Amino acid sequence: MHSTVKNEIRKRQSKWKSVHWELVEPAVSIRTLKARMITLDKNDLNKAYVQLTLEFITKQKFEAYNSKREVVSGDKSKEVLVKDIWVFERSLFHPGAYWRVCARITL
Repeated sequence: MHSTVKNEIRKRQSKWKSVHWELVEPAVSIRTLKARMITLDKNDLNKAYVQLTLEFITKQKFEAYNSKREVVSGDKSKEVLVKDIWVFERSLFHPGAYWRVCARITL
């Protein structure tokens, strides 16, 4: 379920020895870019799931270090406005189904 998020974190961390990352405050804005319902059987709407594509604008602080603890990227004293686009989905035919992350869209 969280493999997309975990893979994204691993990808970012593999570039540097260590990373300081901080979400400064709750999201500045969250906007729905797309909402859709997808059916597995066009004759049975109970066998469907929904997808939401959301854009998150957040303030973040970031700084990356090499193995000598030298700064190689970013500046943790500066806030940066970051735009992320994530796709979430939820089954409509499984009682108690949770929303899950199914993709991150890179621009």
